[in-house]
Amino acid sequence: PLFYTTTEAVYPDDVVKVQDTYQAMLAVPLFSQKDDLYRILLTRKPVNFDVLAEDQPWAQITVDGLEHSGWEEYAFRALKFSKDGEHLYFAVVNKLYRASNLSNARTYKQLNYDEDNADYAVEIEEISTFSQPINTIAVDPNDADRVIVTVSGYGIGDHVYFSSNATTSGASFHSKDGSGITRLPDFPVYAAVINVGNGEQVVLGTHYGIYTTENINDINPEWVNQNKNGMPDVMVSDLVQQIHVHSWTSGVRNGGHIYAGTHGRGIFKTDEWAVGIDEAPETTIETAAAAQLKVYPNPVADIASIEYTLTNSSDVAIQVYDLNGRLVKQTNESLNRGTHTLALDVADIEPGTYVVSVRSATSTKSARVVVY
Repeated sequence: PLFYTTTEAVYPDDVVKVQDTYQAMLAVPLFSQKDDLYRILLTRKPVNFDVLAEDQPWAQITVDGLEHSGWEEYAFRALKFSKDGEHLYFAVVNKLYRASNLSNARTYKQLNYDEDNADYAVEIEEISTFSQPINTIAVDPNDADRVIVTVSGYGIGDHVYFSSNATTSGASFHSKDGSGITRLPDFPVYAAVINVGNGEQVVLGTHYGIYTTENINDINPEWVNQNKNGMPDVMVSDLVQQIHVHSWTSGVRNGGHIYAGTHGRGIFKTDEWAVGIDEAPETTIETAAAAQLKVYPNPVADIASIEYTLTNSSDVAIQVYDLNGRLVKQTNESLNRGTHTLALDVADIEPGTYVVSVRSATSTKSARVVVY
């Protein structure tokens, strides 16, 4: 539910447009052989497939004339949004750029670069240069400042760089190839993931399989070859992690799972770093209606009443989850057999939609509740 208070009277057949709280962006990198320029186009309506082309404008967010030095066919191999949508990191050959202030660039005019456009609001800055073409950019899902850049190249040299201040004007990157017997071998690194459940853990996709470290923050991280646990010594060109929490309330069943796309050997998966709450316990057989809670008032601003029936005396956990499956509140009760009305204080919870769950030793019942 989206709640909106009108600023004036509303009459039959009037139309009120309310901004959807869920947002999406899609950025497409392009190189024009006609004018030898690099550009990034961006739309805020990538999933609106039923709109006309003129209603789905692609804005050119980059200024013309981004510097380059050949390698045109490899120029735009890497670009990545921060989770909050404020920043877009992208690479032009061996140069790393950051497009910022995207949260304040909502309209086409605010996004589209034109030297005569005073409304243009995107801030673009070159933040680092590397010795080899950039292959991939990985951004910590929990911290846009923490960014990994990996590069091409064989032989002696560094291939993994890490920054803990990438959103600042003085962003700095440091080599994380390690040293000694635990140093990363000298070959290209094509993909990287910063674990959503633990930002110190990093997975790399290399020319010869998967390597991991438990602490990217170390001056010389220890890299471990993971190719003997089902993964062959094959080029891994892409890595993706499910960053939504594993939770029965949100329907996500693969939270934290990492998927590796290989060259010619298919897709591999690991759940070693799965994240989120446990699955809901087995429940007694009951009708769908009986499995639901009665919560009122709904929406609620302060105290919600929950009607709940126990077939046997039991300890009961009243839990509130957000729609990402994160536990935001929990209280516990010891109740006798029978029907009870429980009071749940939600005054300290941010407005939004939540799932309220009441768990006993033998059953789990839930309901959605809106806090305003």
